[in-house]
Amino acid sequence: EQKKKRKSNPFVEWFKGKDLDFVTLYSGDPESTGHKYGPNSPKWHKAVKKVDRTVDGLGDHLNIIITADHGMSTVFKAEDVKEIILTDIPGFSLKDLKFHMVNYGPSGLLLPKEGMIEKVYPNLHVYKKEYMPARLHYSKHPCILPTVLYADPGYVINGTYKGQHSYDNEDMDMKLLFRAVEPDFHRNLLVGPFESIHVYPLMCHLLEIKPEINDGLLDNTRHMLISNGEPYVSKSSLHNVFVGLAAVAGFLLLVFMVVTSYNMYKRQKANMRYDRVPLLFFSAHYLSIKI
Repeated sequence: EQKKKRKSNPFVEWFKGKDLDFVTLYSGDPESTGHKYGPNSPKWHKAVKKVDRTVDGLGDHLNIIITADHGMSTVFKAEDVKEIILTDIPGFSLKDLKFHMVNYGPSGLLLPKEGMIEKVYPNLHVYKKEYMPARLHYSKHPCILPTVLYADPGYVINGTYKGQHSYDNEDMDMKLLFRAVEPDFHRNLLVGPFESIHVYPLMCHLLEIKPEINDGLLDNTRHMLISNGEPYVSKSSLHNVFVGLAAVAGFLLLVFMVVTSYNMYKRQKANMRYDRVPLLFFSAHYLSIKI
């Protein structure tokens, strides 16, 4: 049965007869099921098992990393929970906005009309983008609108989904899964939490390519690898190192030759002087003179 599943898996066929180094696969589920039914529903767990069957057998000869771009939280649905409706907030009016991006979910962006930001801002418990927490890295890009708002976990500004994401990433429901299997990863190794930015340098190391400038560190995932996980050094980097060492060696050789030649010149000059001037040897005596 297991062998039959592997034969029927279309993703296994990708690697047969093709010279592939890196393949990405995105699954729209269980996210779509989580939105519709919530992350604690039986249907969501069933969707997770379906994805597990899809990747079954790929890890026999390949390094497989399974992760996600966000978590999923259950949206509160009860009589005592009030929906966040912007137009019901006293003093708030859509007429004061030039543009707004408040889709289905817990976050949104507002672009107030000129001169209206101070009127709009106090009536919403949100951030001006320059005051967004630094840890969110969401304040300096020019495409970010002046006013940013997001709800607490479990609440949405607009929408009817039973499951949502895009909450503060410090919330436990927003944490991601990470699983990596064979052949370069340790078996049955349980590691502590780490930020997803460190996955990129890990992938570059496995592919033996030089990563672009990023905030991730291979040291945060190195312990997962069977090998020591030494950082990959590209051929161009090795060439630069070789040229640098050659230049230093050449400079030191030049200094050595100059110093040696100068010392030889001094000795020859001294020998010539000694040949022309007789050497005088004096015997020193201490005299005791009584006055």
